[in-house]
Amino acid sequence: MLRTNETISPHFLYRKTKINMDIITDLLIDLSFECPFLGTKYILLCDNKDIDMVHAFEFNTIKEMKEFIVKNGKKCPDCDSKLNLNQRDIRVRFYKKKVYANVM
Repeated sequence: MLRTNETISPHFLYRKTKINMDIITDLLIDLSFECPFLGTKYILLCDNKDIDMVHAFEFNTIKEMKEFIVKNGKKCPDCDSKLNLNQRDIRVRFYKKKVYANVM
């Protein structure tokens, strides 16, 4: 059971179900567009060589993420290293949105 604002990852579902990761990812992406209760957030990391100094940035939409990348010139605003823009390294977080019930 997924609680409000609780997240789930394709890796977690794979460990629990042993279903192919590509299938799980496709299902979660489709559900996030079709289901009003499942949301997505996008996480972008910088490419700092010191792993203790890697910064993460979270965005609600792809548009926000693109604007951030363009605004900062593809560099981390905190440490000036390059942003990790490899498609496989941009993380997507799936979460259950808060649901409001209609009261009669």
